[in-house]
Amino acid sequence: MDKKTVSLIIPCYNEENNIRFACQEISQVCSKLHHKYEFEALFVDDGSTDNTVLEITQLKKKHPNIELIEFSKNFGKEIATTAGIHNCQGDCCVIIDADMQYPIEKLPEFLDKWEQGNEVVVGIRDKKRQIIL
Repeated sequence: MDKKTVSLIIPCYNEENNIRFACQEISQVCSKLHHKYEFEALFVDDGSTDNTVLEITQLKKKHPNIELIEFSKNFGKEIATTAGIHNCQGDCCVIIDADMQYPIEKLPEFLDKWEQGNEVVVGIRDKKRQIIL
């Protein structure tokens, strides 16, 4: 059986201090799911003025499944997300904030809901900062 590919779309704007941590967190969760899925991480830099692109470029050398789309100026998170969706190669896509404000540990639950036939799975944070699917 062929593995399905999950595209992780990570819009970034001035996230140089978060990129390595985000990559580490994402890698840990994806490694637990690698028996079932292939992953691509598509970082979309939204015209950062810091070293975000440099950090991602360095990570690409270690992680061949990382891709980078680089904007020449800031267009906003929605445009960056849309660019990621249009350029991803996966069977599904998951949008993740680069600052990891939403727990990536919920990824298996999102994928389970998708595998159950849901075309769109959305998580919202309740008042206790817990994610509800």
